[in-house]
Amino acid sequence: MAFDAGTALGLESRDAMAISAAVELLHNASLVHDDLHDREKTRRGQPSVWAAYGDEVAVCTGDLLLSAAYAALSEISNLQLLPKLLSLVHQRTVRVICGQCIELSTRGHQVESMAFYEKMALAKSGALLSLPLEMAFLLAGKEAWLGEVREAAEGFGLSYQVMDDIADVESDAAGDGGPRAVNALLVLQAAGHGRNSLTVAREMALGHLKNTMEIAERLPNGSGLFLKNLALALCQRF
Repeated sequence: MAFDAGTALGLESRDAMAISAAVELLHNASLVHDDLHDREKTRRGQPSVWAAYGDEVAVCTGDLLLSAAYAALSEISNLQLLPKLLSLVHQRTVRVICGQCIELSTRGHQVESMAFYEKMALAKSGALLSLPLEMAFLLAGKEAWLGEVREAAEGFGLSYQVMDDIADVESDAAGDGGPRAVNALLVLQAAGHGRNSLTVAREMALGHLKNTMEIAERLPNGSGLFLKNLALALCQRF
């Protein structure tokens, strides 16, 4: 998303690559730490870092990836914008960490509020998915679009989390050897939706995806088309 939007907005390849690398490093840092918290033993078909090398190495690996994300931004050509980019990365990192802390606070009891679930999902998934587009628009001097960019990307992130929850509902309900995860379907069931939980979750996600596609369509220079296509593909999966 960062590279595609950056290229569409006229960024030099060096700058588009720098923000793309920063986002990817930050994303992987979050995955390493998330697997450690959730005691997930696999990631992308391979043993997760903590499972293969222990908790201490996982903490250090995540910290190193996070530091490397900031270092990647040193490659941008317009150094006058570096303070704004660094501040944005920090703000989104804070939001992801807050989302993780919200989820960790639920351990040991069932969440029954979808408002609580959305707050957590928007912080954890939405922040990471809005960051690549926000960085591209900021670097391209299109700050006026940042509000719409954030709304579109966060809607996609929330819908993606719901799709992931649908696929993982059985293992999340069982705990699967680790802490019980906050799952949209389990939250809806606890809130009294019963057998309709899947339908309610799908309708909620599709509503967000429709809004994402509408916003992405009107972003300048076709910079939102990649996000629109991702949202369309997710709609088809739902």
